[in-house]
Amino acid sequence: MKNHPPSIDLRSQYPSAFVVTSAALAIILLSALFSTPRPQAIANQPWKVELLIGIFAIPFFVWVYKKTHGTYISLERSNFRFAVICSLLFIVWSGVSAAWAPLPLTALFQTLVWAIYAAIFSAFLQLLRANAGIKVILATFSIACGILGLLAIVDFASITDFLIAQGIIRVRYAKFAELALTAAPLICIASIYARRRIASITTAIIWMLAWLAVMLSLSKGAFVAGIAAHFILFGGSILFSHKAFRRKVLVRATIWLVFTIVVQVAFSAFSTIPSTADYISGKADKTRDTSMFRVYVWQVGMKMAADHWFLGVGSGNFGVAFNDSRTTFAAARPDDRTPEYGQDYMFERAHNEVLQIFAELGIVGIMLFAAVFGSFIFLAVKVFIRKEFKLSPMLWAAIAGVSGFAISSMVSSFSFRATQNGVVFVMVMAVGVYELTKSCTKSITASPTIKPSKIMFISSLTAAVILIVFAAPKAVAEYYLYQAERAADNTAAAELFRTAIRLDPDNASAYYYFANRSNFDSDNETAAKMLRIGIDRGIGVTVTYSQLAKFELLSGDAIAAEKTLADAVRIFPNSVFMRVRFATFMCDQRKQAEADREMEFARSIDAGQANGWQILIQKGSTAAFYAAKQDANIDPPAELIPENAVYEYIDKPPLN
Repeated sequence: MKNHPPSIDLRSQYPSAFVVTSAALAIILLSALFSTPRPQAIANQPWKVELLIGIFAIPFFVWVYKKTHGTYISLERSNFRFAVICSLLFIVWSGVSAAWAPLPLTALFQTLVWAIYAAIFSAFLQLLRANAGIKVILATFSIACGILGLLAIVDFASITDFLIAQGIIRVRYAKFAELALTAAPLICIASIYARRRIASITTAIIWMLAWLAVMLSLSKGAFVAGIAAHFILFGGSILFSHKAFRRKVLVRATIWLVFTIVVQVAFSAFSTIPSTADYISGKADKTRDTSMFRVYVWQVGMKMAADHWFLGVGSGNFGVAFNDSRTTFAAARPDDRTPEYGQDYMFERAHNEVLQIFAELGIVGIMLFAAVFGSFIFLAVKVFIRKEFKLSPMLWAAIAGVSGFAISSMVSSFSFRATQNGVVFVMVMAVGVYELTKSCTKSITASPTIKPSKIMFISSLTAAVILIVFAAPKAVAEYYLYQAERAADNTAAAELFRTAIRLDPDNASAYYYFANRSNFDSDNETAAKMLRIGIDRGIGVTVTYSQLAKFELLSGDAIAAEKTLADAVRIFPNSVFMRVRFATFMCDQRKQAEADREMEFARSIDAGQANGWQILIQKGSTAAFYAAKQDANIDPPAELIPENAVYEYIDKPPLN
C-alpha cells in the first residue's frame, strides 16, 4: 500500500488562512525581484525582505500558536534538544559579538535575522507536528517557484543583447537560485504524492520551472548544487525507500535528466546566450575571472578567520573588516606582482557561508553552528539505521534540498545572507526534522500551559517586532536618500542626507553620495569627513580612497591626503592605478624619490597600465589617447583598470 503523508485538513478548516499565508509568504520571498523607486545609495545591509518577513511573522506566529493550541515546541518533549540549545546559544553569541564588532548595529541586525530563522523553523515544525503544515509549505514553494520560473523565461525571451544584459540577469536570478534548488526536491515529491492526476501534472510542471530558474540564473555553484540535490533525491528514493515509489521516481528522474540536457544543449547550440555548462567549461568565460575572484576572497577570508579565530570580527561585519585582512594578507606576500583583484568591488560576503561564520563569530560561533547541523545528521543516521535503511521520499526530498543548499553555500555570496533563501532552507529543514522525529515521538499533544512553549512563542514574537524596529528605519532612510539625491537646493539636500544617516548610520553608500554632493557644493571639508566615515563603514575601494585624497587636498589638508593614499597602497599594493595615483601626488608634493619608487613598482606589475595611468592623470584623456596610439607600451584610457576611476580624469587637468 502506498505511503501517503497524513491527510491535512487545513484548507477545509481555515481556507482563507491557508491561501493568505501561502500567497503572502511566496510574494515576500520574491519581493526583491520587484523594483521600486530607490536611491543610488543602496544600503549595505538588505532590509526589504527582512522588514516584510517581520511584518508577516507577527500574525503568522499568533495564528500558529492559536491553531496548535499553544503547544509550540517543548524542550522537554523534543528529540533534538541539543540542537535547539546550540542554536539558541549561537544566536546569543551572534548578539554578544556586537560588543567588539566595528559596526554593532549591523551585528545586532544580523543576529535578528538568525533569530527569525529559528522562529520560523519552530513555527513550521509545530504546524507539521499538528498535521497542518506540509500543504502551506508546498503551496508557498509552488507559488514562489512558479512565478520565478515564468519571470525568468520572460526575461530571457526579451533579451536583445546578452553581453549588455548578462550582469543584470545573472545577479537578478542568482540571489534566488538557492531558494529554487532547495525547494525543488520537495515539489518533485509532492507531484508523486498528489492523488489527482491534474494536481500531479501541475506540480511536476512547477518543479521543472523551479529547476529552470536555477539553470537560467547561470550560477555555476547553484547548478552543480542542484544536480547534486536531485541525485540525492533520486538515488535515495530509488535505493532506500519503499518499492511502491520507485517507478514514479524513475519517471521523474528521466524527465529531469532529459529536460536538463535539452536546456543546456539548446542554449549552447542554438542561442547567443551561453548555458550554465558553458560557464563551467570555460567556453563562456575563458578568463575564469569569477573563479579566481572567489579564490582570492577565500584566501583573505581565511586570513581574517585566522587572525580573529576566537571571537571573530562580529556578526555581519565581514565586509567592513575585509580591508584590514586584505592588508595583512598582502603584507605577507611582498614579492607578489599579481594584478589586484576586486580593487573597485565592495567585499561584503565571503562567498562561503561556513568561512564567513568562522570569520565573523570565531571558533565559538562555528562550533555552535556545526553542532546544530551535526546533531541533525546524527539523528538522520540513527533513524536511517533504525528503519532498516528505508526513509520516506519526503524525507529524502528534505535531505536533498538541505544538501543542495549546503553545497551551494560553499561558493555562494547569498546563502543565509539573502533572507529569502534562509527562510526556504529552514522550512525544508522543518520538514526533514518532522519526518525524522514523527516515528519516535510518542505524543505530539501537550498541555497548553507548558512553560517552554509560551517562552518560544513570546521569543518569536519579540524577534519579529525587534526586526521590524531595526528594518523600518532603513526603509525610511532610503526614502530620505531618494529625496536628497533629487533635491535642487544643496542646503535641503544636506539636511535630507543627515536625516538618512541618523536613521541608518551604517549605510556606507549614503556617506559616499553625501560626500559627492558636498564636493559639488564646494564644501570639501564636509566631503572629506563624510567619505572617510563611509570608507570606515565598508566602501573602501581604490576609487573612493582616491576621491578622499582629492577632497582632503582641496580642503587644504595635504598631510591627510598623503596618509590616505599611503593607506590605500598598503591595502591595494598591486593596484597599478593606486600606485600611479600616489606617485603623481608625491611628485606634485616635490617628493620625487618617493614618486619614482611608486612608479617603478607600478611598472613592475604592468608597464602599459602604469604608463597609461600616468599620462591620463597628469595630462588628461585626450593626451593619453593619442600617446597610446603612438606608443604600444602605453595602454589607452579605454583599457585602464579600474574603469570607473578613468571617468575622474576625462579631459580634465591633473587633480593633484
